[in-house]
Amino acid sequence: GPCYTVVKNRMCHSQLIGVVCTRNLCCATIGQAWGNPCERCPLKPAPCDRGFLPNYKTKACQDVDECKTITNICANGRCVNTNGGYRCECPRGFALSQDGMYCIGNTPGRCYKRIVNGYCHMGSSLSTTQAACCCSMMQSKAWGPDCKRCPAPGTGTSLNIACGRVYGVVCIYKRTLCCVDISDVDECTDESVCTNGQCINNIGSFTCTCRRGFTLSLDRTRCDDMDECREKDVCKNGRCQNVNGAFRCICNKGYELSSDRTQCVDINECLTQGEMCRNGVCENTEGSYRCICNAGYAANAEENKCADINECSTIPDVCMNGRCANSPGGYSCICNSGYITSADGHHCVDIDECENAAGMKKGMCVNGKCRNTNGDYTCDCNSGYRNDATQKLCLDINECLENPRLCQGGQCKNLPGTFQCTCSGGFIYDSATEMCKDIDECADPDRCVYGTCTNTRGSYRCECPRG
Repeated sequence: GPCYTVVKNRMCHSQLIGVVCTRNLCCATIGQAWGNPCERCPLKPAPCDRGFLPNYKTKACQDVDECKTITNICANGRCVNTNGGYRCECPRGFALSQDGMYCIGNTPGRCYKRIVNGYCHMGSSLSTTQAACCCSMMQSKAWGPDCKRCPAPGTGTSLNIACGRVYGVVCIYKRTLCCVDISDVDECTDESVCTNGQCINNIGSFTCTCRRGFTLSLDRTRCDDMDECREKDVCKNGRCQNVNGAFRCICNKGYELSSDRTQCVDINECLTQGEMCRNGVCENTEGSYRCICNAGYAANAEENKCADINECSTIPDVCMNGRCANSPGGYSCICNSGYITSADGHHCVDIDECENAAGMKKGMCVNGKCRNTNGDYTCDCNSGYRNDATQKLCLDINECLENPRLCQGGQCKNLPGTFQCTCSGGFIYDSATEMCKDIDECADPDRCVYGTCTNTRGSYRCECPRG
């Protein structure tokens, strides 16, 4: 269907001559209305922005090349496609039309009424513009030093040259297109003109000045929302959400809006959130913070503080030979008997009772030698003594009671650490057998001289011969 670039008072104007296209192509590029009867294009195309159409395969928004798809665009000039739009580059002697869609000749030249065999005749005495020549009531045939033929009245080229599709201009004279100024129409009275901006009426046209957050549409008739979220580094450290005429930043955790509300800046939690990192030092980081805890404490992220470390449950083999007692930021050992707490309070050290002066003064291991053990001590007793049940005392052994064989042939007397044999007459102590051994008196040659000596237990007897 036909594509229109102007909608005024609910009427469609400025049909693109020679252009028949789909509604999507018209409304996605320079059109404001489409079809017959015409339908107004949506203010904001969907799903893509103006100047883009979705790729039917990938569904991604793809730039429309207006220079290839819209005929007669940039007439008398060169069309250059841009991302989401286009621009017209006009040659020397031409100026861009107000709607930016074609080039209008603006260099004065002679106007000719006849063309014979490609040559111009009956030229005017005064120079004029191409529009004034070709759209005049004189039905001129050509214009300019190159004898450029005027287009046929009513054609698209004629429309481009004539009036530039300027509002408020009558272009009809006996069915011939011409430009005649009439009273200006104030387009700014139409509420649909320059939405989201300020309309400034001009003779034969109008100008839109857009509010902040809006940008002029391609056809320069309205102000479209500017999607600031497409700009680089908007809402850094957060998420940008576009709204009509503005945007807002939704900041990540640990960030807050800057004073100009365009960025998300780090929150210094160490300054803003009261008492942080109790029992430690708060250090701010990008988007967060961390607790540098005192000795005996560990960071607890959920409670924003340094929590006490229970060393009694976390340190293997803590307080061996004792009991661990946890305390805020530390711990201490309560040691078993025979051990003493180390200087740092974190270990149980064996007490060497054998070298402990206080212990020695109490008469430890009398009649023996003290031997230190892990957490205790024992007595290694001297000969003639033995340990009691506690192995901490050396008791005298009563050899006379425990060994009845001792001192046979005499009397046994117990002494500290030993014993003594007192042998009867006729006996002598034998250390090898620890008994009283009978004395063989007969072994003495002086016994029973001139007789026979007979030894008896503990004594002897003489048997003398007769006489």
